[in-house]
Amino acid sequence: MSLDSLFQQVLLTEQQQSEQIQKLKDVKVSIIRCNEKIKSASEKYENTQQELNKKAKIRRESKVEEENFLQEISRFNRDFSLQGNKATLLESQTHSELMLLQREEAALHKEMEAMTAENDHMRAAAEEKNALLLELQDVKNTERDLDRQLKEAKLTTQSLRLESQFVSQKHLTDSTCVRLRKELEMYKEEELEHLKDTLNSEIQFLQLVRSFNYGACAGKEAVYRVRKNMFVPFKVAKMFKSQSALLPNSSFISLK
Repeated sequence: MSLDSLFQQVLLTEQQQSEQIQKLKDVKVSIIRCNEKIKSASEKYENTQQELNKKAKIRRESKVEEENFLQEISRFNRDFSLQGNKATLLESQTHSELMLLQREEAALHKEMEAMTAENDHMRAAAEEKNALLLELQDVKNTERDLDRQLKEAKLTTQSLRLESQFVSQKHLTDSTCVRLRKELEMYKEEELEHLKDTLNSEIQFLQLVRSFNYGACAGKEAVYRVRKNMFVPFKVAKMFKSQSALLPNSSFISLK
């Protein structure tokens, strides 16, 4: 794997990791909204329950008051001997009881209708609450999946970074690279030494030519032989210079 492809893979993994983090944030926002909806539905259910309890309490209290009122009327009639006309009194009592029963029946019908409506409302609220709970469970499952994917992405990113560091340092630690670098340095030193000797020989020869003033032909032929011998070291040095460029962090001594 080359360094470019490795870096591209690291960048892609980090981009996927940032996208998963954004998805995780969106999931958390959805969870908060679901919790708010559940809380609102629960509060509405509790308020409805309290209203029903209040109505039932008022109904019980009114019934007790009616019974007490009837008892007071009966006691008053007995105490003041208002039962002279028993037929009229009985009819009046019957009519009063009938009216009370009718009012009670009407109140019971209204209460039953109200309770039916409240039950429908409570049933709808319970269904909405169950739906919100299911949605919340799905969101939590999605959050767990995103957490797992995020952990895997972090591990992959860490592994790729370690591999990138290893690849970038491989030329310094790999035995083959180290061996080739040492051999190249050794060859360069040998060739430079040989080239130095050749140049010294040429300098000495030119000094001799200048001192003893050899003939032009003899001098040209000698110079041609010396330069012909020098061509091989220069060619070898040029070859090792091109090879050293292939090795990372390698240096080459320029020849002037």
